[in-house]
Amino acid sequence: MRKRNKNFELYSGGTPSLRGTLAKIFILGLVDAGVGFVLMILIGKQKYGFAVFFGIVALLVNWIYLRRGGLPAKYLAPGVLLLLAFQVYVVVFSGYISFTNYGSFHNGSYTETLDAIQQAAVEPIEGAAEYEIKVVKAEDGSILFLGLDASNGKVFLGGENYTKHPWREVTAADGLVVDGSGYPTSLSGVTFLTDDQIVNVEPGVTTMKIPLGPNLDTDGFIATADAFFAQQNRFSYVYDEKNRVMTRLSDNKKFIADEKVGFFKNAEDGELLSEVGWQVRVGWKNYAKIFGDKELRGPLTGIIIWTILFAFGSVLSTFILGLALALVFNDQRIRGLKIYRSIFILPYAFPAFLSAYVWRGMLNTQNGFINNTILGFMGDNKIQWFEQQGAARAAVLLVNLWLGFPYMF
Repeated sequence: MRKRNKNFELYSGGTPSLRGTLAKIFILGLVDAGVGFVLMILIGKQKYGFAVFFGIVALLVNWIYLRRGGLPAKYLAPGVLLLLAFQVYVVVFSGYISFTNYGSFHNGSYTETLDAIQQAAVEPIEGAAEYEIKVVKAEDGSILFLGLDASNGKVFLGGENYTKHPWREVTAADGLVVDGSGYPTSLSGVTFLTDDQIVNVEPGVTTMKIPLGPNLDTDGFIATADAFFAQQNRFSYVYDEKNRVMTRLSDNKKFIADEKVGFFKNAEDGELLSEVGWQVRVGWKNYAKIFGDKELRGPLTGIIIWTILFAFGSVLSTFILGLALALVFNDQRIRGLKIYRSIFILPYAFPAFLSAYVWRGMLNTQNGFINNTILGFMGDNKIQWFEQQGAARAAVLLVNLWLGFPYMF
């Protein structure tokens, strides 16, 4: 019974103090606030799977640290979470994308690709009017553009909802008042927004599209980049959401969303609408290409072999040298034993990037310490440590031996 009680006290961690409990609650509160912020972002981007995972992990962490007992779990939890984030997830994600066409031109979803193509498909209508605009608010709260066509002095008003606020000319009969240069200063039924008010809604203003007709795709629209000047634009392509087809207006050519390659592609001649595509699963296609193409198979085989040799060579060399030095300097008869041991641990304590920088200078072909001093007997036959494949690999193993043997010491 005593042994059981001792084990319980050991694994429960004892009775926490009030200060410790408050500190724990405060830290968990910060963590939960951060997780909540991440969850809102994930839900906003419709990453529901990740959102559920983060939510479950947050609840689990709170349960581990708020409950009494489970001391081993409290020590293991941070390490396990970091292992999942930086090791397990990376391996799983790498394995997943190897069965997709993921790459520089396929790094988003279909929706993201469609948005990118449509944003790039906007072009100004040649010879169309340009406007000096004022951003105004209608009585129903809608944001409208009031634009002055400087070429003829006419003033137009319209909003994104063409049915309620079509793009139309307004005159004095509508309550329009202009200054001496013809610039509108007031209009019945709308409120002129100040610069500060425009700044508050500017992200929305610069993305607004004011239709010139009932069909935004074919009739064109008014858009502004700075909330002060606007021009008539149109889409280069029209998207058919039902059939997932993009039609180029210049020649009426159709591009179908091809799920085999992740591109909008013309079925007749194979022309691609854009170099921007989306991720699709390609099965074993990537592996078949790697192992079936001689130009890829050769270098890949060499890389795999060198990776294995480097792993074994690094571990074995550092282990053998570290163990040998440990055995040699385990003799208590050696004078200054503590000094030697302190010196041998320095390569591990010294910043690795500085050690690598020093080794780079020592391995310099023409002026390096190794070629000129240690291997000076070779004369002009100096080893090109950075130019020759075998020498470069040997240099990597040598530097890694220097960095790693103190760990085994």
